[in-house]
Formats: sequence, structure tokens, C-alpha cells
Amino acid sequence: MPWCARALCCMTSLVWAQAAWSLSAENLADVLRQCPAKPDHACHALVEGQVLARAPQGQVSRQGPRLTLLQRRGKALVLDDALSDPAHALRHVYLGELGITDLKLVRTVGPAAPQALLLVAESGQPPMAADDVPWPAPGGRLVVVVAPNSVTLWLRTALRWTQAFRYEPPAGVRLSFKGWRGDGGAVRVAWQWQRGGSPCTPIGAASGQVQLRDGPYGWEITPELPLRCP
Repeated sequence: MPWCARALCCMTSLVWAQAAWSLSAENLADVLRQCPAKPDHACHALVEGQVLARAPQGQVSRQGPRLTLLQRRGKALVLDDALSDPAHALRHVYLGELGITDLKLVRTVGPAAPQALLLVAESGQPPMAADDVPWPAPGGRLVVVVAPNSVTLWLRTALRWTQAFRYEPPAGVRLSFKGWRGDGGAVRVAWQWQRGGSPCTPIGAASGQVQLRDGPYGWEITPELPLRCP
């Protein structure tokens, strides 16, 4: 079966698992795996077309290469694709709203810019770039992005989102998201030591878990990850 036919029959269950225009982090991860990072790939138009068909009227629209997202107080974020030159192509793919948050998701694909997810808030503030899949906390006021080489935490106060925490692990350590604690006060993060180098101090394991938690002095990673010699 051709790829597009397979995608057409399975994308509905991926994209609309929560609501007509809302995408869970789990389903977002599936969509990103299924859609190659190529600006001209048919998967992007297929997914975006389904999302736009079910989005609230007037909130988001596409006119040819121009994607427009309406924000509060009549503001609009306008994103223009550039596909004429394959060597410098850039495509913006609208993926819907992120779960229970007020964030809209746009994927950027192409050699003209690093592949990333843009988190677009209703406040009208500049989009926030996510290095990997964003995972909302229970309640929707916190969003964590755990990439192999970083952890970023975003906090919503009123309508505005701000970066509350940023962490980059020691060289040789890769991270992955495991889950939010039920009360939204901590995130479980798995780490794995990549072979090919000696840590400064012996470590008893090549992998394990740490927590990003709301401690007495703010958000922190605990316990401290193993260090590597400079």
C-alpha cells in the first residue's frame, strides 16, 4: 500500500484522539515519527488539512504558502513558507492545539531552519521553540520539553508563558521523558551514559532516572547527573 494511503487510514486515530482540534503529546510524537522531515513530503499537507478542517472557525487559516494563527486582541502570527528553492526550503505545518494548554503547535521543516516545534501562545508573545515533544503537566500550566541533550520547562502565568528552567546534561549523557508526577510537581527523566569515554568519577550504572522537581529554591534536577572529564 502506498505511504499516503497508509497515512490516510491511520492519521485520524493519531490526530483526533483527544478532541477535534487538540493533540496529545503521545499522538504528536507519533505524527513526528510518521512524517519525514522533508518540506515537500505529502504527509505534512495531509495532517495539516485534517487539523484545519476541524479547527475553530477563524482561529487559523492557510492561503497558499501563508499560515495565519489568530491570537488575542486581534493579533495574528503570520508564517510564510518558502518552497521555490529546495536548498533553502522552509515549511510551516500546523498541528493543532497541545492537549489542555492554550498553546498551538507549528512544525518547521527544511534546510533553511533547524527542525523544531513552535509553541504559539494566545498572549501574542513570540513563539517558543521546542527541541522535542512538549509534555503538559496536569492542569496545563506547565510544559516540559525533554530532548536528548536538554530539559526546558515553560510556566504559564495568566496568559503569558515564560521559561522557568533550562538544563543541559554533562557530555556523554542522553535524556528522555518518562512522565509527570500526578500533582504536576515533578517530572521523571531517564538518563543513559553513552559509551566511548571515561567519566571523571566512577559511576555505578550506565543508566537511571532523575527528577526535575519544584524544590525549596525553585526547579532543580535531583540527584545530580554524573560528570564527564572536560
